[in-house]
Amino acid sequence: MPQSQKIKDIIAYINGFDPLPSEVILSAINTEAFGIGTKESFIDLIKNVLSKTSIPRIGFGSIHPWSLSEEFISFYQRNLAKNPRFVQFFHVPIQSGSQQILGYMRREYKIGEVIAKLNRISSIQPHAFIATDVIVGYLGETDELFEESYTALVNSPISRFHVFRFSNRPHTAAYYQRKTLVEPTAAEKKYRSERLIALSKIKYQRFIETLIGKRFSALTIAQQGTGLRILLSIQLEGILPHKNGLPGQLLHVTMIGAKDGVVICGESPYTRTISV
Repeated sequence: MPQSQKIKDIIAYINGFDPLPSEVILSAINTEAFGIGTKESFIDLIKNVLSKTSIPRIGFGSIHPWSLSEEFISFYQRNLAKNPRFVQFFHVPIQSGSQQILGYMRREYKIGEVIAKLNRISSIQPHAFIATDVIVGYLGETDELFEESYTALVNSPISRFHVFRFSNRPHTAAYYQRKTLVEPTAAEKKYRSERLIALSKIKYQRFIETLIGKRFSALTIAQQGTGLRILLSIQLEGILPHKNGLPGQLLHVTMIGAKDGVVICGESPYTRTISV
């Protein structure tokens, strides 16, 4: 049975920091399984962090596709989509857009249903940044199945892909599938990964363009040259030129553009440093 910390212990851990951090990220190997042994839930955890801590920003690590339940999406719509403390970022590792390949991987979710749920999140909060992990060259992946996966990603609201080339390791489940499923060649894996990386760059740039002129809170990370490296409240890294500051501050900024995939921001007319 999966093991989870009790919510009261997590809250005590967060509130034990002095000073409090500017951001906390709730993460687990499988968020859906959180609290099974303690009769609690991931939504219970989020509610308690919101109500019993004063952390300015709260975000998630990876959320597995099967964790995007109807209950979670309804909770997101009611409580998180407009909450200024919540980081509007979802990393949902779908691994493939081909249902057949997901079957080979023994992943028991329907890709169409997952993308439909991501579309709902995007419609609830259009500024939410959605990213994923994709594996190319898994055993049995033909050109046709890759194209199926590619098309699913084109038509999804996912704006950035972390692309990995499959590597078969001894004594894994995939290792024993090699007797019945053909592994794509290194050249095929390279070609497919390059296509997905190129698609990711296009979708990421398009996503950024929809945000130009929008105002966000930003966490200062470090000084970089004559400007500040910052992390927006949708988990995009950016630069605030000609600005000095210490790490861990929260500012209000306006996105003004991007260069080589790096978000460029300007100070909002009403920018103020938020005490943390």
